[in-house]
Amino acid sequence: MRAGRRPADDNRIAKIFCSLGLLNLVIVHHVIRRVKLGQDMNKTDPRDVPIIRSEVTYLEMISNPNVGQADLGHFQLRKVSNIDVASYLDIYKAVGRDYLWNYRGGQSADEIGGILNAPSTWIYLLYQDSAVVGMAELDATNPKDVELVHFGLIPRLLHQGIGRKFLQSILHLVWNTGVERMCLSTCGMDHPKAIEFYENAGFTKFKTSMGEFRDWRFTGFYTMEDAPQIPLGAKTDG
Repeated sequence: MRAGRRPADDNRIAKIFCSLGLLNLVIVHHVIRRVKLGQDMNKTDPRDVPIIRSEVTYLEMISNPNVGQADLGHFQLRKVSNIDVASYLDIYKAVGRDYLWNYRGGQSADEIGGILNAPSTWIYLLYQDSAVVGMAELDATNPKDVELVHFGLIPRLLHQGIGRKFLQSILHLVWNTGVERMCLSTCGMDHPKAIEFYENAGFTKFKTSMGEFRDWRFTGFYTMEDAPQIPLGAKTDG
């Protein structure tokens, strides 16, 4: 976790195990992260977190776009089924912190783990060499009507045409499963060209509404320095 960590505590615990070798230090580090994960994700009542109001746009694709697998060059796309919660959240934040991706901030590690382990959750990671640089998460609870829940790249790869090829590859894979509809939602906190990006890929808008989103910067899930272009949330009477 990037927020709520105490490096001094990490160092004290790690030093105890230094004589056991590097492998054990790595194991201890992951144990520390998982303990802190549980602490950080359960210390704040979500009802007390300030709210950001933003317009939500819903888009759908109701016919096969008949796109092929894109040439990803030196990037590799892999479907994963055994990702742990801490690693997932590292990727989630690396891709989504600039837009305050909102779903996971109020969920416990157990809740997120349940989602990740569900057969209906499809997670595709985009790799550059051995580093994860993009994520697509889909909800196939209804295998004929699949939602693209999360999609994005790390900031340094934006505006290079990689996202378009990444999305094309996802569309190719999903539509070859026999799906009859894909859908997604985006909001005003997202990239300013998000709607245009999805429309260029073949999605069409079918609904808008006003949404309320918890500002997880106040809980430490994100830092207060993240997404400075998005005004801080406000407390509500309710």
